[in-house]
Amino acid sequence: QNRIMNTDVLVPASKQVTIPVSCVERGRWAYTRHGFGVGKMAHRSARASMCVQVHDSLRREASHRSDQGEVWRDVGQVMYSLGVSSPTEAMADVYRHKEEDLAEARAAFALPENTIGIAVYCGDRLLGLDLFDRAETLTHHWQSLLDSYVLDWLAFDERSADTDAEPSELATPLEELFESLQQAEWERFDAPGEGDDMRWKSDRLTASALVWGEGDAQAVVHLQAFPRE
Repeated sequence: QNRIMNTDVLVPASKQVTIPVSCVERGRWAYTRHGFGVGKMAHRSARASMCVQVHDSLRREASHRSDQGEVWRDVGQVMYSLGVSSPTEAMADVYRHKEEDLAEARAAFALPENTIGIAVYCGDRLLGLDLFDRAETLTHHWQSLLDSYVLDWLAFDERSADTDAEPSELATPLEELFESLQQAEWERFDAPGEGDDMRWKSDRLTASALVWGEGDAQAVVHLQAFPRE
C-alpha cells in the first residue's frame, strides 16, 4: 500500500526507528513489488487534518496515531473533487492524473535562494506555513511541498470561493501568525527518532514542530502550521 508518514522523523545515523504511518491506498492488499519507492507528500488539507489527529492521539495515548478512516476520507474527497478514478483509491493516482497541472505550477514558481520557509495564501486566507532549519532542507522538499499545496488548490479553490464568511473572518496576516506561534503554550512529546515533537492548537490554528538540540544549538528542523477548517 501507498503510505505517508504521520509526523516528521529525524533518524540518527546507523539506527533503526519505527516510523508511524497511515495508508493512502485503501483498496490494495497485495504486493505489486517488494521494494520501496519515494512518493509524494499528502495534499495540504490532509496534512492539516493529520496535524490535529496526531496531536489528539499524543494527548490521549502518547502515540503518533492518525485517524485512518479520516485519512481515507481526505483522499476520497480530493479524488472526487478532481474527478480522478483509481481502482485502489490511491493518492499516487491523483498526483499522476494532475501531473501536467503540477508541472505547470513548478515552472511558474521559483524558490528564491537562501529561503528557509514558505507561507501560502489564497487571497488573504492562510492555507499553510512551512519553516525549515536551513535553505538546503527546504530545497530538498520544495517540489513535493509545492505539489501538495497546488493539488489542494486545484481540488478545493472553487469550494473555498463559495464560503459565506467575510474575508476579514478568514484572514490571518503573517505577522499575526508568527506572533501566535511565538506566544503559544507548546506541548512537548517524545519524537519517534531524535529531538522533541512540539504541538500546539487553538480554535483557529494547528501547528507542530520537530526541535532538535539543546540550548543555543537548538534548531527547529521543520515547523508546519495550518488553519483549522
